[in-house]
Amino acid sequence: MRDEPRQQWSFIEQNVLQSNRLVDSFRSCLSGPNFKLDKPIDSLDQLHAQAFMVEDLFRGFVVDLGKKYNGQFKLVKPDNETEFSAWDGNQDSRARFQLGGRKSVHSATRKSQFSYAGDVSFLLDMVRETLYFATVAEMTDCLKGL
Repeated sequence: MRDEPRQQWSFIEQNVLQSNRLVDSFRSCLSGPNFKLDKPIDSLDQLHAQAFMVEDLFRGFVVDLGKKYNGQFKLVKPDNETEFSAWDGNQDSRARFQLGGRKSVHSATRKSQFSYAGDVSFLLDMVRETLYFATVAEMTDCLKGL
């Protein structure tokens, strides 16, 4: 643990644990010789918790891509029409859009079992979002921008 960059621990301490006592307990539990932060995730609970933590950040990233490259989000329509619109990420208008969100635990379990022999570290779409483009050129520009 001493070899880990201080900023990783600082983020966890300040934003996740938020308690000096909990941080001290956490550090003492993880001080074993084999502990590393860079190992693959092996728990669906851990993966789902991380997806929850990055969901808003990821959505903000996709909203920024949409603004920059004319990407649009699918609107919620009661009559099953398909319509798209730009979205600025404002929470007040969020209900108007059909957003991707987090993969459910049920779907993640099925996918990891049937596609990856139970290895959850291969699940790369726990948080997802879709942008729609009017032209292939706009989509290509967006992909190049990544």
